[in-house]
Amino acid sequence: MTTMLILQRRHSPKCPDRNKGPNYLKYRGGCLLRACGTTSDGKRSRLSLKTRDLQRAARKLTEMEDRLSGKPRKTILDAVQAFQVQHEQNADETKRRYKRLLGYFTDFCKKDSLVYLDQIDVEALDR
Repeated sequence: MTTMLILQRRHSPKCPDRNKGPNYLKYRGGCLLRACGTTSDGKRSRLSLKTRDLQRAARKLTEMEDRLSGKPRKTILDAVQAFQVQHEQNADETKRRYKRLLGYFTDFCKKDSLVYLDQIDVEALDR
């Protein structure tokens, strides 16, 4: 299933930019952002991104497109193992330091029930 999504604003009735259309993304009226698009079978979809921040909405849109494209999700443990394999040629002290830091990171992820890499964002790390 191929889906092409674009960002749009859902302008409120009181928004001064309402007459400029949903593709006008400038933030003045506090209007929420949504993802709009059509699927391969021709159905139109509109999904609220539950944010007013354009950067956060763009990040969510990318995550949605990745999920819809059928790309497999990578787990945090797989990413940690791949990192360690990539750095096998480093000195023993460096590998020990990486192992300690990645151990703290995986413990943090387990405590917050984070399993997949796409679940890690700035808000999760701030906690």
